[in-house]
Formats: sequence, C-alpha cells, structure tokens
Amino acid sequence: MDTNQILIQAQSFQNNKDFEKAVSLYQKALLFDKNNLFALNNLAMIYLEQNKPEKALDCLHRLLKINNTFPQPWRNLGLVYNRLNQYNKALKCFQKSVSLDPNYLNGLVDLFLTANFLAKKEAAKKALRKIIKIQPNSPYGYYNLGNLYYQEKEYSKAIKCFKKTLETDKNFTSVYNNLYLCYKKACLWEKLSDIEKQLEKISDEDPYVNLIRTEDPEKNYLAARNFAEKIKKNLPKIRFSYSQNKNKIRVGYIARDFFVLNNTEKQVFSSTKNLEVFVFYYGESQKEEKKIKKISKNFINLKNQDNLQAAQIINNLEINILVDLAGYTYGARPEILALKPAPIQITWLGFPGTTGASFFDYILADKTLVKKEEKDFYQEKLIFLPGCYQINASFQPIAYDFKRENFGLKDNQIVFCSFSQSYKFDPVMFKLWIEILQEVKNSVLWLSDNGKEANNNILDFCQKNGLEKSRIIFSSYLPSKTDHLKRLSLADIALDTYIFGGHLTISDYLRAKLPVITRYGGHLISRVAASVLKTYGIPELITFSLNEYKNLAIDLGKNPQKIKKIKEKINTLARNNPLFDSQNFAKKLEKAYLEVWKNYLQNLNQDIIEIK
Repeated sequence: MDTNQILIQAQSFQNNKDFEKAVSLYQKALLFDKNNLFALNNLAMIYLEQNKPEKALDCLHRLLKINNTFPQPWRNLGLVYNRLNQYNKALKCFQKSVSLDPNYLNGLVDLFLTANFLAKKEAAKKALRKIIKIQPNSPYGYYNLGNLYYQEKEYSKAIKCFKKTLETDKNFTSVYNNLYLCYKKACLWEKLSDIEKQLEKISDEDPYVNLIRTEDPEKNYLAARNFAEKIKKNLPKIRFSYSQNKNKIRVGYIARDFFVLNNTEKQVFSSTKNLEVFVFYYGESQKEEKKIKKISKNFINLKNQDNLQAAQIINNLEINILVDLAGYTYGARPEILALKPAPIQITWLGFPGTTGASFFDYILADKTLVKKEEKDFYQEKLIFLPGCYQINASFQPIAYDFKRENFGLKDNQIVFCSFSQSYKFDPVMFKLWIEILQEVKNSVLWLSDNGKEANNNILDFCQKNGLEKSRIIFSSYLPSKTDHLKRLSLADIALDTYIFGGHLTISDYLRAKLPVITRYGGHLISRVAASVLKTYGIPELITFSLNEYKNLAIDLGKNPQKIKKIKEKINTLARNNPLFDSQNFAKKLEKAYLEVWKNYLQNLNQDIIEIK
C-alpha cells in the first residue's frame, strides 16, 4: 500500500472517529514521508480532539517549518493555542491565516470569536464585517455584530444589525429578545409594544426577557418551562447514579461569577462540621478565580470542560446538593444542571424567578418574595428562608466626606435618585417620576450614566412630558464601592424601579442610610426591595400601587423633616441588623441544606419548607 492509499484509509478511520487506527496509519505514512503536510495536519486535529494539545502543537510546528504558506494549518494552530488558554497566540495565528487568504471563512469566524473573548472589539467587528461581505445572506454575522454594538452601548447600530438579521432569516425569531433589550437599554420605550407583540407569538422568548416585561407569574412560568425543555432536548440521554454515605453533606456552588453573593463568599463557601463545600467555576476572570481559591480549598475550574464533562466531574465528587447561582443569565450554563449530576439541585439569587425546569428540585426564596398560593407557578419546591433571601456582607461605617457640588447637585435641592441600569426603567414609572418632580419644587432626579443614547432619550422623554432637562443629573460609574456608597448618601430619597425592581442596589441604599420607596409587584423580581426593607425594619417605605408610591414620594419630598426622621431610623437600625448579618444567614442556609437532605433520604415530598 503506497502513501496515498494509507492516507485515504487513515482519513476514513478519522471520519468514523476511530482515532487509534487513524493515528497508527498517519504515523506509518510519516515513516515513508516525514514531510507529509496532510498527515501532520490531520494527526494534529486528532490529538486536539483527544485533548492532547501538546502533541497537536508539535505536529503543527513541524508542518509550518516545512511550509507556512497555507491558511488552514495556521488556523488549526490557533485552535490548539485556544485549548491551551494561550488566547493572544491563538489570535495571531487566526490573523495569519486570514492574511494568507482574506476570504478564509473558518479563519475569520475563529478570529472573531477569539478577539471577542479577549475584548478586542475592533478586531472582532472587522472580522464580522468581512464575514458579512463574504456571506451577505447569512444572519449570524449581523447577529453577532449587533451583540458587539449592544455591549458597547451603541444601541442604534445594534438595532440595525438585529433587524438585518431578521431580513436575512425571518425564522431567526430569538433576535426579538435582543431587540427588546436594545430598546429597553436605549430607553426607546415607544418601540416596545411592537416588539412585545412579536415576543407573545414566538416560542423562543428568553425567560429573563419575559421577567423584565411582564409580572404575570403564569407567563413567567410558561416562558421558563419552554426554555428549560429546549435545553433538555439538545442534551445526551444520561442518568447518573448518586452516593449517600458520607460523614458530611457535600454542597457545591456553580456559576460564571459570584457577584450575587455580594462579597459574602467566605461565609457561603466555608465548610462546617455538617457541610463540605465545593465551588465550581466556569467564568473567565482570573481575579475572581484567585479570590475564591483563597477561600475554598475545594475549587474546581470547569471553564475548559464541555457540559457533559463538567457534569461528570461534579457527579464523581459525589456532590449531594448543587446550588446554581446563574440560572438563565448571560453566560450561564444551565445545560450542566440539566444533566442532573447531583440528586438535589437548587436555584438561588442568580435568576430571580422560576427556572421552569424539572432538573431543579428547589428554589431558595422568602415569604415576601413568593406567596404560598403562588407555588403552582414554580416548577421547583419552595424553601422559605427567614427574613430576606438575599445575603449581604456586614455593615461597614462610611466616611461621609463627599459634597453635593462634586456631582453637580445643590445643597438646597431635594435629590431623588435611581442608580439602576436603564433596562430596568419603564415609561409608566418614569412618567410617574416626572410627576413627582413636578409636584416637589426645587427637586432633581439623579441617575447613573447609562451611555449617550440612553441619556439623550431619557432627556427627550422628560421634555416631551413637560419636565426641564436640567432637572435630570447623570453621574458616571465609580469603580470603588466605598466611593459609590459615599455618593449615594448625598441623596434624599431613592426611587426603586418597577416592574424589574432593585436587588443589591437596595441594600446599597440602606448602607448609605438612604430611604428607598418601592412598589410591591406581582412576581419575585418586583418584590426584592420589599423583602429587603421589611427585613431591615422599615416596611413603611413599601407601597402597593403606583398612586401610593407617588403620594409617598411627594409627601417625603415636600417634608424634609420626615426624610430626616427616616434616615435617623435607618441609622439606628443599622447596628446588628439581620439584613447584614451574613454569619447568621450562612447558618440558616446550612439549616436549609440539612432539611432538604433529610427529606431526600426519607423520601419526603414537601412542596414548601420553612426555615425558622
């Protein structure tokens, strides 16, 4: 058999995933011709698929020393460097591949993906524009370019790309989710009703989008359930076995980031006499990884594992209770949970609503967030924690050394504020805020800077509704949390958003001794502020209608002495407040885990578990 026949047979084995025979034949071919480019390239790809990147690297380096003028080996070398987490080297390889062939589509796609991962947005956009030029009728180039513009807060450009996506493929209906978020972020509220009509028709509405746009718990549940079923449908059919015999219950937390824990990782991730805690991380932040490794000796990085491999690792570690902190948020991997690697799986904090998923057994909540009679709208069984379901780091004193003039505010003004992101703003609520300002003379509304487009659209909306633009003040993001809290303390009253209310933002207001008015809504995401305020001890700031919300804000705005009294109450309640007792919260969390594990062992089927 000559070399060509050996290579044909080797490729046949490779195509059929019989890698052992393929490798043997490629190596045999190289004995006859050590410089055979085809054998070296294909051998490298097999090694990469077998997760042997070092061997793949050796083959490709040998190949490129012989001939470096073909684009494909450079692209393949980039794939190997990606596997080795050497992303900058990978990017250079993809750039080399498309320099050799500017129309090399696979190289351009990988160039885009790697540049986007490295946050090299201009390089990513350049690659996408080239892809669109080569394939003008493919929706994916427009879709990804739209996402890049969205991330950069260039919403008008993003909207054009998403509309072009639909023009090229009218069945790409999931893009309505992206359009909705663009209009929300840009505060282009007059466009929302048309998009909402489309979202009502399609079967692939993002459950997070559904939570933002409607407080109907039945619709929230159906959207989430539909999403969960699609996830399960695309996964391999596998059934894990579970171990029960341990001295300690093994609890695992899984997420792409731990922002929702609000700097309480030490309390949550520490093992106890009853619990052995593991942390599973699939995010990209080396800083966060380093931080968690200092806290937990049981840290496992799943970033380079596919969903099945990740689930297998979790199951091999015999995790009894797996707690997901991401849900269906950006970058989450619910597919790992859908494979059911642990006998008990719980959703907490990351996704503020039901997951609609049969692969979650419980949701951690509290009795303010979810009423008992609403349990039919939750796929999960309910665990009611005492007080608020949200964990907060201990109260730290703040040095109040900022002045209003530093932020364009005047000492004699009544300053209302809302430091939520613009996608939480709503035209009905914003019009209510305008009415409040019109009633409270010499008042202003202080907002965070949400980008030029959103800011301008907010100002235009105010002007159309009879409010001077000068009464809206924007402030830029402050990277220091301490500085942000100092800044918040300069305001008089915080106004919670609706229907997507504040979460950690509400706790920040209270840390800054700032009263916040909220409207108790119809679903979990619109009730978090009420839960926070009730636990803290100031339920008088919870309202149950928009009219009540408006009247309370006007009353406080017109009576600075009332504001002063509430601020004094917040200050008095700060000492030993249960909302900021993270140590005690961790004990209640442990009690919940012990209870659900006992129920599992005894085969008890309780729809609601209340932790005292």
